[in-house]
Amino acid sequence: MNNRLANQRIVVMGAGASGVAAARLALSLGGKVTLLDSSDQEAVCRRVVGLAESGVEVLLGRQADAWPGSADLVVVSPGVAADSVLGRKAGAWGRPVVSELAFGGRYCPWPMLAVTGTNGKTTTVEMLTHCLRHAGLRVEAAGNIGLPLAEVAWRQPELDVLVVEVSSFQLENIYDFAPQAAALLNVTPDHLSRHGDMATYLDIKLALLRALAPGRTAVIRADLMSNPAVASAVVGRRVVTFTAEVGVDADFRAVDGAVWRRDPAGSHQQIVAEEDLSVRGRHNLENVMAVLALAEAAGVTVEQAVPSLRDFRTGAHRLQTIAVRGGVQFIDDSKATNVDALAKALRQVGQADQADIALIAGGVDKGCELDEVLPDLRQYVRKVFLLGSCRERLAASWGRVVPVETCDSMAEAVAKAAACVAGGGKVLLSPACASQDMFTDYAHRGACFAEAVSNVPPT
Repeated sequence: MNNRLANQRIVVMGAGASGVAAARLALSLGGKVTLLDSSDQEAVCRRVVGLAESGVEVLLGRQADAWPGSADLVVVSPGVAADSVLGRKAGAWGRPVVSELAFGGRYCPWPMLAVTGTNGKTTTVEMLTHCLRHAGLRVEAAGNIGLPLAEVAWRQPELDVLVVEVSSFQLENIYDFAPQAAALLNVTPDHLSRHGDMATYLDIKLALLRALAPGRTAVIRADLMSNPAVASAVVGRRVVTFTAEVGVDADFRAVDGAVWRRDPAGSHQQIVAEEDLSVRGRHNLENVMAVLALAEAAGVTVEQAVPSLRDFRTGAHRLQTIAVRGGVQFIDDSKATNVDALAKALRQVGQADQADIALIAGGVDKGCELDEVLPDLRQYVRKVFLLGSCRERLAASWGRVVPVETCDSMAEAVAKAAACVAGGGKVLLSPACASQDMFTDYAHRGACFAEAVSNVPPT
Protein backbone atom coordinates (compact mmCIF):
# COMPACT_ATOMS: atom_id res chain seq x y z
CA MET A 1 0.00 0.00 0.00
CA ASN A 2 1.20 3.53 -0.69
CA ASN A 3 0.84 6.52 1.64
CA ARG A 4 -2.45 7.86 0.28
CA LEU A 5 -3.51 8.85 3.79
CA ALA A 6 -0.15 10.22 4.93
CA ASN A 7 -0.41 12.80 7.72
CA GLN A 8 -4.19 12.45 7.90
CA ARG A 9 -5.86 11.80 11.24
CA ILE A 10 -8.23 8.85 10.72
CA VAL A 11 -10.63 8.00 13.52
CA VAL A 12 -12.30 4.60 13.37
CA MET A 13 -15.38 4.10 15.52
CA GLY A 14 -16.17 0.58 16.68
CA ALA A 15 -13.70 -2.21 17.45
CA GLY A 16 -15.59 -5.11 15.95
CA ALA A 17 -14.27 -7.00 12.94
CA SER A 18 -15.12 -4.12 10.57
CA GLY A 19 -13.51 -1.46 12.74
CA VAL A 20 -10.33 -3.46 13.29
CA ALA A 21 -10.06 -4.08 9.54
CA ALA A 22 -10.63 -0.40 8.76
CA ALA A 23 -7.98 0.67 11.29
CA ARG A 24 -5.47 -1.78 9.83
CA LEU A 25 -6.19 -0.54 6.30
CA ALA A 26 -5.90 3.11 7.30
CA LEU A 27 -2.59 2.43 9.03
CA SER A 28 -1.22 0.67 5.95
CA LEU A 29 -2.14 3.75 3.90
CA GLY A 30 -0.04 5.99 6.13
CA GLY A 31 -2.81 7.42 8.27
CA LYS A 32 -2.49 8.45 11.91
CA VAL A 33 -5.15 6.15 13.30
CA THR A 34 -7.23 6.30 16.46
CA LEU A 35 -9.68 3.50 17.22
CA LEU A 36 -12.57 4.22 19.59
CA ASP A 37 -15.07 1.82 21.14
CA SER A 38 -17.50 2.48 23.98
CA SER A 39 -16.99 -1.05 25.28
CA ASP A 40 -13.95 -2.16 27.25
CA GLN A 41 -15.04 -5.77 27.68
CA GLU A 42 -12.36 -8.44 27.61
CA ALA A 43 -13.27 -9.66 24.11
CA VAL A 44 -12.82 -6.15 22.71
CA CYS A 45 -9.50 -5.71 24.49
CA ARG A 46 -8.18 -8.95 23.04
CA ARG A 47 -9.27 -7.96 19.55
CA VAL A 48 -7.28 -4.72 19.50
CA VAL A 49 -3.99 -5.84 21.05
CA GLY A 50 -2.26 -6.27 17.71
CA LEU A 51 -3.39 -2.85 16.49
CA ALA A 52 -2.07 -1.10 19.57
CA GLU A 53 1.28 -2.80 19.08
CA SER A 54 1.31 -1.65 15.43
CA GLY A 55 0.92 2.01 16.32
CA VAL A 56 -2.84 2.55 16.39
CA GLU A 57 -4.04 4.68 19.29
CA VAL A 58 -6.73 2.55 20.95
CA LEU A 59 -9.21 4.06 23.40
CA LEU A 60 -11.95 1.95 24.96
CA GLY A 61 -14.87 2.46 27.31
CA ARG A 62 -15.06 5.81 29.09
CA GLN A 63 -11.78 6.93 27.55
CA ALA A 64 -13.30 6.57 24.08
CA ASP A 65 -16.53 8.33 24.99
CA ALA A 66 -14.65 11.23 26.59
CA TRP A 67 -11.91 11.57 23.96
CA PRO A 68 -11.77 15.25 22.94
CA GLY A 69 -9.85 14.86 19.67
CA SER A 70 -10.96 15.39 16.10
CA ALA A 71 -10.27 13.86 12.70
CA ASP A 72 -9.73 14.48 9.02
CA LEU A 73 -11.87 11.43 8.27
CA VAL A 74 -14.18 9.34 10.46
CA VAL A 75 -14.81 5.70 9.56
CA VAL A 76 -17.86 4.27 11.30
CA SER A 77 -18.40 0.56 11.89
CA PRO A 78 -21.90 -0.76 11.17
CA GLY A 79 -22.53 -1.43 14.86
CA VAL A 80 -22.17 2.26 15.79
CA ALA A 81 -25.53 4.00 15.51
CA ALA A 82 -25.79 7.71 14.73
CA ASP A 83 -27.53 8.37 18.06
CA SER A 84 -24.90 6.55 20.16
CA VAL A 85 -22.23 8.44 22.13
CA LEU A 86 -19.63 7.84 19.43
CA GLY A 87 -22.10 8.45 16.62
CA ARG A 88 -23.02 11.86 18.03
CA LYS A 89 -19.33 12.66 18.49
CA ALA A 90 -18.66 11.92 14.81
CA GLY A 91 -21.50 14.16 13.71
CA ALA A 92 -20.36 17.03 15.92
CA TRP A 93 -16.86 17.21 14.43
CA GLY A 94 -18.07 18.47 11.08
CA ARG A 95 -15.65 16.17 9.26
CA PRO A 96 -16.38 13.59 6.53
CA VAL A 97 -17.99 10.47 7.98
CA VAL A 98 -18.00 7.25 5.93
CA SER A 99 -19.02 3.69 6.61
CA GLU A 100 -16.43 0.92 6.76
CA LEU A 101 -18.01 -0.42 3.56
CA ALA A 102 -17.37 2.81 1.66
CA PHE A 103 -13.90 3.24 3.13
CA GLY A 104 -12.85 -0.29 2.20
CA GLY A 105 -14.51 0.01 -1.19
CA ARG A 106 -12.32 2.97 -2.11
CA TYR A 107 -9.30 0.68 -2.15
CA CYS A 108 -10.89 -2.33 -3.87
CA PRO A 109 -9.83 -2.23 -7.55
CA TRP A 110 -12.10 -5.08 -8.62
CA PRO A 111 -15.66 -4.97 -10.02
CA MET A 112 -18.10 -5.38 -7.15
CA LEU A 113 -21.50 -7.07 -7.24
CA ALA A 114 -23.51 -5.94 -4.21
CA VAL A 115 -26.58 -7.57 -2.66
CA THR A 116 -28.96 -6.07 -0.12
CA GLY A 117 -32.48 -6.79 1.09
CA THR A 118 -34.17 -7.74 4.32
CA ASN A 119 -33.87 -11.49 3.82
CA GLY A 120 -31.91 -13.80 1.53
CA LYS A 121 -28.72 -11.73 1.29
CA THR A 122 -26.30 -14.34 2.59
CA THR A 123 -27.78 -17.20 0.56
CA THR A 124 -27.74 -15.07 -2.59
CA VAL A 125 -24.14 -13.99 -2.02
CA GLU A 126 -23.01 -17.55 -1.37
CA MET A 127 -24.88 -18.81 -4.42
CA LEU A 128 -23.51 -16.04 -6.65
CA THR A 129 -19.97 -16.66 -5.42
CA HIS A 130 -20.37 -20.38 -6.15
CA CYS A 131 -21.76 -19.60 -9.60
CA LEU A 132 -18.95 -17.22 -10.58
CA ARG A 133 -16.30 -19.57 -9.26
CA HIS A 134 -17.85 -22.41 -11.27
CA ALA A 135 -17.55 -20.17 -14.36
CA GLY A 136 -13.80 -19.85 -13.77
CA LEU A 137 -13.66 -16.42 -12.17
CA ARG A 138 -11.48 -15.61 -9.17
CA VAL A 139 -14.03 -14.40 -6.67
CA GLU A 140 -14.39 -13.67 -2.97
CA ALA A 141 -17.45 -12.87 -0.85
CA ALA A 142 -17.18 -10.01 1.62
CA GLY A 143 -19.19 -7.49 3.61
CA ASN A 144 -21.98 -8.46 5.97
CA ILE A 145 -21.31 -12.14 5.27
CA GLY A 146 -18.41 -11.91 7.73
CA LEU A 147 -15.33 -10.68 5.86
CA PRO A 148 -15.00 -6.87 6.10
CA LEU A 149 -14.44 -5.10 2.81
CA ALA A 150 -11.59 -3.19 4.44
CA GLU A 151 -9.81 -6.47 5.14
CA VAL A 152 -10.03 -7.51 1.48
CA ALA A 153 -8.71 -4.09 0.48
CA TRP A 154 -5.82 -4.49 2.92
CA ARG A 155 -4.91 -7.98 1.67
CA GLN A 156 -5.24 -7.11 -2.06
CA PRO A 157 -5.78 -10.71 -3.26
CA GLU A 158 -5.80 -11.57 -6.96
CA LEU A 159 -9.47 -11.39 -7.91
CA ASP A 160 -11.64 -10.94 -10.98
CA VAL A 161 -14.73 -9.88 -9.04
CA LEU A 162 -15.84 -9.22 -5.47
CA VAL A 163 -19.32 -10.17 -4.24
CA VAL A 164 -20.50 -7.98 -1.36
CA GLU A 165 -23.34 -8.58 1.08
CA VAL A 166 -24.63 -5.24 2.33
CA SER A 167 -26.78 -4.65 5.41
CA SER A 168 -28.78 -1.52 6.16
CA PHE A 169 -26.30 -0.58 8.91
CA GLN A 170 -23.48 -0.64 6.35
CA LEU A 171 -25.44 1.58 3.96
CA GLU A 172 -25.39 4.58 6.28
CA ASN A 173 -22.82 7.08 4.97
CA ILE A 174 -21.74 5.11 1.88
CA TYR A 175 -21.14 8.14 -0.39
CA ASP A 176 -18.65 6.99 -3.03
CA PHE A 177 -19.23 3.24 -2.82
CA ALA A 178 -19.56 2.23 -6.48
CA PRO A 179 -20.54 -1.35 -7.36
CA GLN A 180 -20.75 -2.57 -10.94
CA ALA A 181 -24.19 -4.05 -10.27
CA ALA A 182 -26.48 -4.29 -7.26
CA ALA A 183 -29.55 -6.25 -6.22
CA LEU A 184 -32.40 -5.29 -3.89
CA LEU A 185 -34.00 -8.63 -3.04
CA ASN A 186 -36.91 -7.52 -0.86
CA VAL A 187 -37.87 -5.01 1.81
CA THR A 188 -39.93 -6.02 4.84
CA PRO A 189 -39.92 -4.59 8.39
CA ASP A 190 -36.58 -5.04 10.16
CA HIS A 191 -34.18 -3.01 12.34
CA LEU A 192 -36.88 -0.42 13.03
CA SER A 193 -35.48 0.05 16.53
CA ARG A 194 -32.49 1.68 14.80
CA HIS A 195 -34.00 3.17 11.64
CA GLY A 196 -37.27 4.38 13.15
CA ASP A 197 -39.81 3.63 10.43
CA MET A 198 -40.23 1.78 7.15
CA ALA A 199 -39.79 4.87 4.99
CA THR A 200 -36.36 5.52 6.50
CA TYR A 201 -35.42 1.84 6.31
CA LEU A 202 -36.37 1.68 2.62
CA ASP A 203 -34.50 4.90 1.86
CA ILE A 204 -31.34 3.46 3.42
CA LYS A 205 -31.69 0.29 1.35
CA LEU A 206 -32.12 2.40 -1.78
CA ALA A 207 -28.79 4.09 -1.10
CA LEU A 208 -27.16 1.05 -2.68
CA LEU A 209 -29.10 1.50 -5.92
CA ARG A 210 -28.43 5.23 -5.97
CA ALA A 211 -24.72 4.39 -5.68
CA LEU A 212 -24.82 2.75 -9.11
CA ALA A 213 -23.42 4.84 -11.93
CA PRO A 214 -25.78 5.53 -14.86
CA GLY A 215 -26.02 2.49 -17.10
CA ARG A 216 -25.05 0.04 -14.36
CA THR A 217 -27.34 -2.90 -13.57
CA ALA A 218 -29.96 -2.73 -10.81
CA VAL A 219 -31.62 -6.07 -10.05
CA ILE A 220 -34.94 -5.64 -8.24
CA ARG A 221 -37.93 -7.74 -7.26
CA ALA A 222 -40.62 -6.64 -9.68
CA ASP A 223 -43.28 -5.59 -7.16
CA LEU A 224 -40.91 -3.03 -5.63
CA MET A 225 -40.85 -1.05 -8.87
CA SER A 226 -44.39 0.18 -8.17
CA ASN A 227 -42.99 2.20 -5.25
CA PRO A 228 -42.14 5.72 -6.49
CA ALA A 229 -39.08 5.91 -4.23
CA VAL A 230 -37.66 2.73 -5.77
CA ALA A 231 -38.44 3.82 -9.32
CA SER A 232 -36.76 7.17 -8.69
CA ALA A 233 -33.63 5.53 -7.26
CA VAL A 234 -32.96 3.55 -10.45
CA VAL A 235 -33.53 6.25 -13.05
CA GLY A 236 -30.78 5.95 -15.66
CA ARG A 237 -29.77 2.47 -14.54
CA ARG A 238 -30.30 -0.78 -16.44
CA VAL A 239 -33.12 -2.39 -14.47
CA VAL A 240 -33.57 -6.18 -14.41
CA THR A 241 -36.65 -7.43 -12.56
CA PHE A 242 -37.58 -10.82 -11.13
CA THR A 243 -40.67 -12.31 -9.53
CA ALA A 244 -42.13 -15.52 -8.17
CA GLU A 245 -45.63 -14.03 -8.09
CA VAL A 246 -48.22 -15.41 -10.50
CA GLY A 247 -49.48 -12.84 -12.98
CA VAL A 248 -46.65 -10.35 -12.41
CA ASP A 249 -44.49 -9.43 -15.39
CA ALA A 250 -40.71 -9.41 -14.99
CA ASP A 251 -37.50 -10.18 -16.84
CA PHE A 252 -37.04 -13.35 -14.77
CA ARG A 253 -40.09 -15.30 -13.58
CA ALA A 254 -40.52 -18.40 -11.44
CA VAL A 255 -43.83 -19.97 -12.42
CA ASP A 256 -45.18 -23.38 -13.44
CA GLY A 257 -42.35 -25.21 -11.69
CA ALA A 258 -39.55 -23.50 -13.60
CA VAL A 259 -37.49 -20.33 -13.93
CA TRP A 260 -38.07 -18.37 -17.12
CA ARG A 261 -36.18 -15.49 -18.72
CA ARG A 262 -37.40 -12.86 -21.14
CA ASP A 263 -35.61 -13.11 -24.49
CA PRO A 264 -34.76 -10.16 -26.78
CA ALA A 265 -38.04 -10.66 -28.65
CA GLY A 266 -40.02 -10.21 -25.42
CA SER A 267 -41.07 -13.83 -24.93
CA HIS A 268 -40.18 -15.85 -21.84
CA GLN A 269 -38.06 -18.97 -22.31
CA GLN A 270 -37.59 -21.68 -19.69
CA ILE A 271 -34.01 -21.85 -18.45
CA VAL A 272 -34.19 -24.38 -15.61
CA ALA A 273 -36.83 -26.55 -13.95
CA GLU A 274 -37.33 -26.03 -10.23
CA GLU A 275 -36.80 -29.75 -9.59
CA ASP A 276 -33.28 -29.43 -11.04
CA LEU A 277 -32.26 -26.81 -8.47
CA SER A 278 -30.67 -27.70 -5.15
CA VAL A 279 -32.69 -25.09 -3.21
CA ARG A 280 -36.38 -25.14 -2.40
CA GLY A 281 -39.04 -22.57 -1.62
CA ARG A 282 -40.33 -19.51 -3.43
CA HIS A 283 -37.92 -17.22 -1.60
CA ASN A 284 -34.99 -19.29 -2.84
CA LEU A 285 -36.29 -19.13 -6.41
CA GLU A 286 -36.17 -15.35 -6.06
CA ASN A 287 -32.57 -15.66 -4.88
CA VAL A 288 -31.76 -17.85 -7.91
CA MET A 289 -33.16 -15.27 -10.32
CA ALA A 290 -31.19 -12.46 -8.67
CA VAL A 291 -28.04 -14.57 -8.96
CA LEU A 292 -28.62 -15.19 -12.67
CA ALA A 293 -29.13 -11.47 -13.32
CA LEU A 294 -26.03 -10.44 -11.35
CA ALA A 295 -23.95 -13.16 -13.00
CA GLU A 296 -24.91 -11.76 -16.40
CA ALA A 297 -23.74 -8.35 -15.26
CA ALA A 298 -20.36 -9.96 -14.54
CA GLY A 299 -20.21 -11.50 -18.01
CA VAL A 300 -21.40 -15.00 -17.10
CA THR A 301 -24.25 -16.18 -19.32
CA VAL A 302 -27.35 -17.91 -18.03
CA GLU A 303 -26.24 -21.05 -19.84
CA GLN A 304 -22.93 -20.96 -17.97
CA ALA A 305 -24.55 -20.18 -14.64
CA VAL A 306 -27.37 -22.73 -14.47
CA PRO A 307 -25.24 -25.89 -14.02
CA SER A 308 -23.68 -24.48 -10.85
CA LEU A 309 -27.11 -24.02 -9.27
CA ARG A 310 -27.75 -27.75 -9.34
CA ASP A 311 -25.06 -28.55 -6.76
CA PHE A 312 -25.12 -25.41 -4.61
CA ARG A 313 -25.73 -25.99 -0.90
CA THR A 314 -26.89 -23.31 1.53
CA GLY A 315 -24.75 -22.55 4.56
CA ALA A 316 -25.42 -23.35 8.18
CA HIS A 317 -28.28 -21.96 10.27
CA ARG A 318 -30.72 -21.58 7.35
CA LEU A 319 -33.43 -24.22 7.65
CA GLN A 320 -30.70 -26.77 8.33
CA THR A 321 -31.84 -30.14 9.64
CA ILE A 322 -29.25 -31.01 12.27
CA ALA A 323 -30.80 -34.17 13.72
CA VAL A 324 -33.74 -36.55 13.59
CA ARG A 325 -34.44 -38.33 16.88
CA GLY A 326 -37.40 -40.50 17.76
CA GLY A 327 -39.37 -39.19 14.80
CA VAL A 328 -38.64 -35.55 15.69
CA GLN A 329 -36.81 -33.37 13.15
CA PHE A 330 -34.64 -30.60 14.65
CA ILE A 331 -34.21 -27.62 12.31
CA ASP A 332 -31.76 -24.74 12.82
CA ASP A 333 -32.96 -21.50 11.22
CA SER A 334 -31.06 -19.18 13.55
CA LYS A 335 -30.39 -16.83 10.62
CA ALA A 336 -34.11 -15.90 10.67
CA THR A 337 -33.80 -12.64 12.59
CA ASN A 338 -37.11 -11.00 11.65
CA VAL A 339 -40.80 -11.85 11.42
CA ASP A 340 -40.85 -12.16 7.63
CA ALA A 341 -38.06 -14.75 7.72
CA LEU A 342 -39.98 -16.71 10.37
CA ALA A 343 -43.13 -16.70 8.24
CA LYS A 344 -41.21 -18.04 5.24
CA ALA A 345 -39.64 -20.76 7.36
CA LEU A 346 -43.02 -21.90 8.69
CA ARG A 347 -44.48 -22.06 5.20
CA GLN A 348 -41.55 -24.08 3.91
CA VAL A 349 -41.26 -26.70 6.66
CA GLY A 350 -44.82 -26.77 7.96
CA GLN A 351 -47.71 -28.94 6.82
CA ALA A 352 -51.00 -27.13 6.37
CA ASP A 353 -53.29 -27.52 9.39
CA GLN A 354 -51.03 -30.17 10.96
CA ALA A 355 -49.62 -27.88 13.67
CA ASP A 356 -46.65 -30.20 14.04
CA ILE A 357 -44.02 -27.54 14.79
CA ALA A 358 -42.66 -26.70 18.22
CA LEU A 359 -41.19 -23.26 17.61
CA ILE A 360 -38.29 -21.73 19.54
CA ALA A 361 -38.17 -17.95 19.08
CA GLY A 362 -37.20 -14.70 20.75
CA GLY A 363 -34.19 -12.52 21.39
CA VAL A 364 -33.51 -8.83 20.88
CA ASP A 365 -36.57 -6.80 19.91
CA LYS A 366 -36.09 -5.00 16.58
CA GLY A 367 -39.24 -2.92 17.01
CA CYS A 368 -41.11 -4.65 14.19
CA GLU A 369 -44.79 -5.52 13.86
CA LEU A 370 -45.34 -9.00 15.33
CA ASP A 371 -48.92 -9.72 14.28
CA GLU A 372 -48.10 -10.33 10.61
CA VAL A 373 -47.06 -13.91 11.37
CA LEU A 374 -50.20 -14.82 13.35
CA PRO A 375 -51.94 -16.70 10.49
CA ASP A 376 -48.83 -18.85 9.95
CA LEU A 377 -48.47 -19.55 13.67
CA ARG A 378 -52.10 -20.62 13.87
CA GLN A 379 -51.75 -22.93 10.86
CA TYR A 380 -48.38 -24.58 11.47
CA VAL A 381 -47.35 -24.30 15.13
CA ARG A 382 -48.38 -26.46 18.09
CA LYS A 383 -46.63 -24.37 20.74
CA VAL A 384 -44.02 -21.60 20.96
CA PHE A 385 -41.14 -21.61 23.43
CA LEU A 386 -39.81 -18.10 23.94
CA LEU A 387 -36.35 -16.88 24.91
CA GLY A 388 -34.63 -13.56 25.34
CA SER A 389 -35.30 -9.98 26.24
CA CYS A 390 -38.49 -9.55 24.21
CA ARG A 391 -40.14 -12.84 25.14
CA GLU A 392 -42.94 -11.15 27.08
CA ARG A 393 -43.83 -8.93 24.11
CA LEU A 394 -43.84 -11.97 21.82
CA ALA A 395 -45.96 -13.91 24.30
CA ALA A 396 -48.54 -11.12 24.47
CA SER A 397 -48.88 -11.03 20.68
CA TRP A 398 -48.54 -14.65 19.67
CA GLY A 399 -50.31 -16.08 22.72
CA ARG A 400 -53.60 -14.94 21.20
CA VAL A 401 -53.45 -17.70 18.57
CA VAL A 402 -51.09 -20.40 19.88
CA PRO A 403 -49.92 -21.69 23.28
CA VAL A 404 -46.69 -20.03 24.45
CA GLU A 405 -44.21 -20.69 27.24
CA THR A 406 -41.22 -18.61 28.29
CA CYS A 407 -37.88 -20.30 28.96
CA ASP A 408 -34.65 -19.16 30.58
CA SER A 409 -32.15 -21.04 28.42
CA MET A 410 -31.76 -22.70 25.04
CA ALA A 411 -31.36 -26.07 26.76
CA GLU A 412 -34.70 -25.64 28.54
CA ALA A 413 -36.45 -24.52 25.35
CA VAL A 414 -35.11 -27.44 23.30
CA ALA A 415 -36.02 -30.03 25.95
CA LYS A 416 -39.57 -28.72 26.30
CA ALA A 417 -40.03 -28.33 22.53
CA ALA A 418 -38.85 -31.90 21.93
CA ALA A 419 -41.31 -33.20 24.51
CA CYS A 420 -44.10 -31.18 22.90
CA VAL A 421 -43.79 -33.00 19.54
CA ALA A 422 -42.45 -36.33 20.83
CA GLY A 423 -43.13 -39.20 18.45
CA GLY A 424 -43.47 -37.12 15.31
CA GLY A 425 -43.05 -33.45 14.52
CA LYS A 426 -40.49 -30.69 14.13
CA VAL A 427 -38.55 -28.54 16.56
CA LEU A 428 -37.78 -25.34 14.67
CA LEU A 429 -35.39 -22.65 15.89
CA SER A 430 -36.50 -19.60 13.90
CA PRO A 431 -36.15 -16.71 16.35
CA ALA A 432 -37.56 -13.71 14.41
CA CYS A 433 -35.20 -11.62 16.57
CA ALA A 434 -31.56 -10.65 16.85
CA SER A 435 -29.37 -12.73 19.12
CA GLN A 436 -27.07 -10.46 21.10
CA ASP A 437 -28.95 -10.57 24.40
CA MET A 438 -28.00 -14.20 25.11
CA PHE A 439 -25.53 -15.07 22.35
CA THR A 440 -22.59 -13.60 20.46
CA ASP A 441 -24.40 -13.78 17.11
CA TYR A 442 -26.82 -15.96 15.18
CA ALA A 443 -24.11 -18.59 14.55
CA HIS A 444 -23.44 -18.90 18.30
CA ARG A 445 -27.18 -19.21 18.89
CA GLY A 446 -27.35 -21.99 16.30
CA ALA A 447 -24.39 -23.77 17.89
CA CYS A 448 -26.08 -23.63 21.31
CA PHE A 449 -29.23 -25.06 19.73
CA ALA A 450 -27.22 -27.94 18.24
CA GLU A 451 -25.56 -28.62 21.59
CA ALA A 452 -28.92 -28.68 23.34
CA VAL A 453 -30.32 -31.03 20.69
CA SER A 454 -27.39 -33.41 21.23
CA ASN A 455 -28.39 -33.63 24.89
CA VAL A 456 -32.01 -34.58 24.20
CA PRO A 457 -32.38 -38.15 25.48
CA PRO A 458 -33.37 -40.76 22.88
CA THR A 459 -36.97 -41.94 22.97
